[in-house]
Amino acid sequence: MFKTGKQFTLEFEVKKILHENAESRFYIITANILNHDSENQFPKEMRIQGNFNTVHKGDKFEGTGVVQLHKVYGYSIKLTATPTATIPQVKKGLIDFIKKRVSRVGMKTAKKIVDELGLEAISLIEKDYKVLVNIGLTEKRAKSIQNQLVEHKRFEELATFIQSFDLESSVAIRIYEDLGDTSLVKVKGNPYVVCSISKLDFTHADKIAYALGKPSDGVERIKHAIMFYIEHRMQSKGDICIFKDELLNSLEEFIVRVGAYPKNQMISVPIQKIDAILQGLFTSGALVTEENNDGKVCIYRADYHRIENNIVSGLKELVHSFKTPLCQRIQIDDFIQEYEKAYFPLAEKQAEAVYMALLNGISILTGGPGTGKTQTTNTIVQCIKKVNPKATILLLAPTGKASKRMTELTNMDASTIHRGLGLNSFGGTKELNQLTSDFIVVDEFSMVDAYLANKLVNNIGENTRILFVGDVDQLPSVGPGLILRDLINSGKIPVTKLDKVFRQAENSQIVMNSYKVINGKTTKDPDGISFDHTKGDEYFIQEKNSLVIRKKIIDSIQRMIDKYNYKLDDICLLSPMRIGDLGTDELNRAIQLHFNPPNSSMDYQRDEFTTFRTGDKVIHTENNKDLGVYNGEVGVVSSIYTYEGEFKVDVEYPDREDPVAYSEKDMEQLQLAYAITIHKSQGSEFPIVIMPFHESQLSMSTRNLIYTGRTRAKKILISIGDEETLNKGILKVSDTNRNSRIKEKLQKEL
Repeated sequence: MFKTGKQFTLEFEVKKILHENAESRFYIITANILNHDSENQFPKEMRIQGNFNTVHKGDKFEGTGVVQLHKVYGYSIKLTATPTATIPQVKKGLIDFIKKRVSRVGMKTAKKIVDELGLEAISLIEKDYKVLVNIGLTEKRAKSIQNQLVEHKRFEELATFIQSFDLESSVAIRIYEDLGDTSLVKVKGNPYVVCSISKLDFTHADKIAYALGKPSDGVERIKHAIMFYIEHRMQSKGDICIFKDELLNSLEEFIVRVGAYPKNQMISVPIQKIDAILQGLFTSGALVTEENNDGKVCIYRADYHRIENNIVSGLKELVHSFKTPLCQRIQIDDFIQEYEKAYFPLAEKQAEAVYMALLNGISILTGGPGTGKTQTTNTIVQCIKKVNPKATILLLAPTGKASKRMTELTNMDASTIHRGLGLNSFGGTKELNQLTSDFIVVDEFSMVDAYLANKLVNNIGENTRILFVGDVDQLPSVGPGLILRDLINSGKIPVTKLDKVFRQAENSQIVMNSYKVINGKTTKDPDGISFDHTKGDEYFIQEKNSLVIRKKIIDSIQRMIDKYNYKLDDICLLSPMRIGDLGTDELNRAIQLHFNPPNSSMDYQRDEFTTFRTGDKVIHTENNKDLGVYNGEVGVVSSIYTYEGEFKVDVEYPDREDPVAYSEKDMEQLQLAYAITIHKSQGSEFPIVIMPFHESQLSMSTRNLIYTGRTRAKKILISIGDEETLNKGILKVSDTNRNSRIKEKLQKEL
């Protein structure tokens, strides 16, 4: 039994490397504890985890750490900073040290260097590579050895510098990879240079700037705070542009909230100074400004100003370009007559949608659950096949899950928009595919953000007709823009809204309660949501304690499997957030422990929180061009093994012949997927959905979020938690407005 949490210093020698992540430089090792000042009495060998600059078996380090207890792996030491490698003071150790850190230097050369130069070999080489030439090495090889040793030293200096500001070693890695040998000098001169580095931002730079004593009202600080504020609004609120008066009035409070400087040490920045810095950003082309119809000054990041204008010009071209008719109105008349005789009568709006889609260059089909969007889309497709058999049809959706569902519902091949366009993972610059099919259907269009909409509408053939299908009440796109709503509200693109709920859907509690949710009806309203458990499709289990809720979730999953013969893969747990007792991280660990516990087969511990086992359901979280896997794809771990000393995890994805092999670096893009966030579930459907409701989730729970989660369930919806929390979430209407001028510009241009 060890005391945990108190920091201490230690010296240790690496005995075995259990886990390595090359990108983050996170390692799990076993080590001999050589010395320490902890009150704990450690055994000679302990498990240690943390970030290292580099580590090899036999290396010795000095560092600081704390004891922690893991529920599976027991006690270990967690390093609180990157430890410093101890340069050996004996010949054998120094020979090993050089051999491990310098590529293409073997035992013979390393021994020669130490024999000739002694224990000061490294410092001598760092000062002058010619000491190696003097002992018989070529000048090219001598320079290479010096460069590697100097690079190691400079990175170590940078890492020590960066971590002194309570920043992760991964920050130092990213800085060094981008800025190279002069990283330390550049960062000390202007900490805000790190804002241009991938995955680093103002918050990282500001910690360094504050520690270095840079002024809180410095021009560089304010300039990068402005850019970060705009980026923050784009990512958190989905704005394409922001109003200048909002920026001027909000910036100082924003800097206090996200910056590193204590409020009492902040120098107030006059609005005139902020305005002057803004003018500089306009002049440099980093930002663009224009007035909207109400006379408000709108500020854009330059790339999104281009994206907005390109969306409008692309749509204008689609509306106005001449297209060879797919069919004549009389042919549609005849098809509908035959269809209704063979199957069933179409609702009035469904018939309208068929004419709209086939007689216009661009159109929109919208409606809530149970209104027949899929059936109507199928009818449109069948009409084309009947009256124009040679016409080509392309089905697209924003995600792999949505395209797969589209395939299942239409019995036609569907693709993601990315794959259809040949678009690399957000940032590919190659020439995109022109989509020249006669007719294109894009489903789940509410999920499409401005970036993707721009790529799509500007790569459609001039003779192509396109139908956008979506539900505007679903959660908006993750990225900036509210494209579907802007297109509908412009009044310039033909729209059919299906509003009749069909009889089969009327008998579904899931569907009817979902309409009540989106209309703000709670369990307290006479005509509000209600739960009749005898109908067998929707259940609400009342419970307030978060840990009991978690247990009842496990029990419900087990009951669905044991009593109703569902598979674990049929059941998806949806939560509004990742953190907390009922966040997806904890829920995934709990479900994994119960349904896929540790066994005799190999598993892979990625970090202290995540372990993958064979049979685990996983989700890929970033587009990865090299693997050919896209964000949101869900698969199953089929095997875990080692290859050339590195762990590998094979994941089987639906509709792929071969499993995808993940390296340790790639595994950072995998998460367990027994539970996923509601945002991640968009575009998917599951036979059974389970949703927890607890007061800890109130900050994230909104009407649109609850509606979106509910409508993922095809057969059974089980809600477990506090009814009052559910009601509060239904009454909480998130601000779904997003600043852009797409609607205004469409109204002007079309």
